[in-house]
Order: sequence, then structure tokens, then C-alpha cells
Amino acid sequence: MTDATLCRAVTVFAAAHFQAVHGPSTHQIDIYALKGMVISSINESLLSSTRSISDEIIGAIIKLAAFEGLFGDRNACEMHMKGLGQIVLLRGGLPSLGLHGLLERMLLWTDANASRAAGFDLFFDKSDFPTAVPHPQPDPYWMSAARHDSIAMSSTRG
Repeated sequence: MTDATLCRAVTVFAAAHFQAVHGPSTHQIDIYALKGMVISSINESLLSSTRSISDEIIGAIIKLAAFEGLFGDRNACEMHMKGLGQIVLLRGGLPSLGLHGLLERMLLWTDANASRAAGFDLFFDKSDFPTAVPHPQPDPYWMSAARHDSIAMSSTRG
């Protein structure tokens, strides 16, 4: 969590979840401004040949895709997941992701749950993205309290 982009991506997801569960006036974080900062930082990182495929940027995009799948824009979720697919291929496939397999498991978990929340088929199907890690089943309770009330965030838009 020493990477600013990853930290902001985790924060935008956590703030959106907290707000969806506890109501729109729970905190003063402008979720959409923070999301814009995350996107800007990711885009800047994608210009660097080494940083564009780093664990930190992959982690940030995973969190951003999860945010969009649960709280945001279905098309943005799809775009982030497809982008992750291209980055994973550039990295050499799912098993090449870092953190001793944790990043691979996080990506597959997000794929299962964000795809379900946004109404997509899996983006990281085993036939296209071989892995020794079993693809998890979607968690039917994943953020269920937040999902039905994700519209509450719209009241914070300026």
C-alpha cells in the first residue's frame, strides 16, 4: 500500500461501500473526484512500459473494476476488465502475477463477483487464461447490503 494509485483505488471502493451501507451523508469524500484521480493516475502509469504491467497498477485496476461492477458504470467495468486481460497477457498470464499468487486470486475473485454484479460472463475464462487456481464461484452476499442502495452515492455528485 505504498503506491498512491493503488491506495486511492482501495479508498474509492471503501468509501463507496461505506456510503452505500451507512447513507450518503456519512462522510465528505467526493467519490467521483477520487475515482477521477485514480483513472488519471492509472492512465499516466500506462504510458510507462514497466509501470503499466506492475502489480500495483494491476491491483488498482482490479479495485476500480470492482467499484464499477458494484457501484458504477457497467460499461466502465467491462472496459477495466478487458484492459486487465491485455495487461495480464503482457505480463505472461495469470500465474505470472505477483504477491505469491495473491494477485491472481484477487483478480479471479473480482472477475467472479464484479461480472455477476454487472451481469457479464467471466472475463478470465480458463480456456483463454489458463491457471492452476480454481476460479471461485460468485459470493451471493458480496456487498449485498451495498448493491441495492448503490444509487445513494448519486446524491453526492456536484
